Amino acid sequence: MALGLPEGRRDRQAAGPRIPRYGLVLITAAAVGAIVSGAYLYFESTHVHGEGPANRAPQATATITSTGVIPSEYLGTWEGALENAEGRHTRKMVIRQGYVDETVMTLTATGPTANGDVYRCVFKAELDSVTRNAVRLSASTPTAAKPASTCTAGKPSKLTLLSKDRLRRASGDEGDRMTYYRSGRRK
Repeated sequence: MALGLPEGRRDRQAAGPRIPRYGLVLITAAAVGAIVSGAYLYFESTHVHGEGPANRAPQATATITSTGVIPSEYLGTWEGALENAEGRHTRKMVIRQGYVDETVMTLTATGPTANGDVYRCVFKAELDSVTRNAVRLSASTPTAAKPASTCTAGKPSKLTLLSKDRLRRASGDEGDRMTYYRSGRRK
């Protein structure tokens, strides 16, 4: 027994300095937390869904609201056009808030036909899904057609933001794509 210590107590100095158990637990937890946080931040900054940082389009904020699940950046009126031998064909797409299986898109298509007439088709599509990078729509169905023979159902499509004022609508295997501009903001 060491001199000056009450009977039954061990001499802690003889065993060397000791770190209390709770201190060791705190140090270990902090180290593990730092490693996990660093790995997560690295992954998010370099490999979001297989895309490198240089290839990333702006990310939409996925917030579920009381009226739907579509990110607000997609909502509103979008316009596009294409040209072919018959002339200019315009598209006006309106995206509304909604949930899966609800009608969220209305598309009005107008343009000349091969025989010189003018067609006007109105389509609707329901929401299939929303991911971090895209809004997927069901196959579009015509709700109004003039003349009726010019308006046929479309394929399921995917909407992808290219910037805050541009989005791409791709159908099928993405071979059929069209860029739309937010109404009034085409640049």
